[in-house]
Amino acid sequence: MYLTAPVLHAAVFTSVAQEEQDVIDFYSFGSKLHDKTHIKIVVFIGEYIYCTAFLQFPCLIALSLCVIIHRYGLILRQFNVYLRSMNMQTKYADYNDVLRNYNIIEEKIHLLKRSLSLPLFIVLLNGFFVLYTVLSLSLYNEFRPYMMVEMGCNAFTGVFLLSSSTIFASGIPRYISEIKNTVAFLIEERQLSKLNRDKEIRILERMEKKDLIYLSACGIVDFKKSFLLTAFGTLLTYGLLIMRLN
Repeated sequence: MYLTAPVLHAAVFTSVAQEEQDVIDFYSFGSKLHDKTHIKIVVFIGEYIYCTAFLQFPCLIALSLCVIIHRYGLILRQFNVYLRSMNMQTKYADYNDVLRNYNIIEEKIHLLKRSLSLPLFIVLLNGFFVLYTVLSLSLYNEFRPYMMVEMGCNAFTGVFLLSSSTIFASGIPRYISEIKNTVAFLIEERQLSKLNRDKEIRILERMEKKDLIYLSACGIVDFKKSFLLTAFGTLLTYGLLIMRLN
């Protein structure tokens, strides 16, 4: 799959663009090519390099970031499962361990947030630029077949970059919210108990009061699922406005 996608895209693009002089001039750097075989080879290699460098690599980078974020999400889910398994016979020392472990996880999440802030911003910026290119090409007066292939590939890349990063990054606060809900249930359960559980309740309340952690892109955007609708709406509105001004 890693090699198939660029090759397939380059092959399709070459089949529809081999007669387009502007494409030939672009990939041949203005050199005059007369042999059709040479033209096909030049266009194929040029489009393959373009697809690999500007479309495939950004998707792989975004996918790598999503895998890292997903790993942290699994840790939070596992911690939540452990909380749900706690019963009234759980010892006070175990509650201290739970709080200590959660503090460690929270520190790791903050480290993740700082580490991925700039990469996520670059991924988002790349996605916006790619989709803006698609939007500008869709309003081009002389619409040609090879442009449809280019637009389809760019549109997929832009949507993938924005959607994947937003969906996975927004999972972190969702998992933390589930942990807080579980902690709230444990607090209520112990408050209704006939036994004196004040110490355990105080520990659980400290966990419940902790804030949600949102991954962000350089502090400009907090990743929530609602961001997708906002992002596409903003791109469409301001993209059309900029092109109208031009």
